[in-house]
Amino acid sequence: MTQNVIEIKKLKKVYRGKTVLRNISFTVQKGSIHGFIGPNGAGKTTTLNCLMSGVKPNGGEIYLESRKIGEDELVNQKIGFMTEQAKFTEDLKVEDFIHLAGQLRNIPAQKVENRLRQSDLNNHRFKKCDILVLDEPTSGLDPSYRGILLKQLEQVRKRGGTVLISSHILSDLQKLVDSTTLIDK
Repeated sequence: MTQNVIEIKKLKKVYRGKTVLRNISFTVQKGSIHGFIGPNGAGKTTTLNCLMSGVKPNGGEIYLESRKIGEDELVNQKIGFMTEQAKFTEDLKVEDFIHLAGQLRNIPAQKVENRLRQSDLNNHRFKKCDILVLDEPTSGLDPSYRGILLKQLEQVRKRGGTVLISSHILSDLQKLVDSTTLIDK
């Protein structure tokens, strides 16, 4: 029997009276790559932030390895989490710092972005996390770097790791994922 590593049941989130997540439910099996897809603004990042305890949901339940995650519980030690934008400090993001350094050295912004994403993923690979949660990791990458990143994710699966990857770029996930959840506005 395959074990569910992540299970989200009827997740709900309301911001300023607007419902952004309505009864989101899905499971991610151990050793699989699960695609979490949908258009920009559909709630993918909000769902992942709820999973990582960065945003408090208004309803629903989240389980990690069959254990219910509490409101104030930090799951970061079990999961490698790569956001769309890496943070350096509250005031200055790593991305801003690297872009500034790139500008000073006349390095094109696209090349800087590629190196930043590669560095972020290599950090998660280095940690050898059993579970990776990646929020739009291919966004802003050129095709060659996207290919490298996707091959690295296949290696995570081969060693028995689990990946939850959000994207609105279906072509990146077509051959990679074992299962998908579609979220819409």
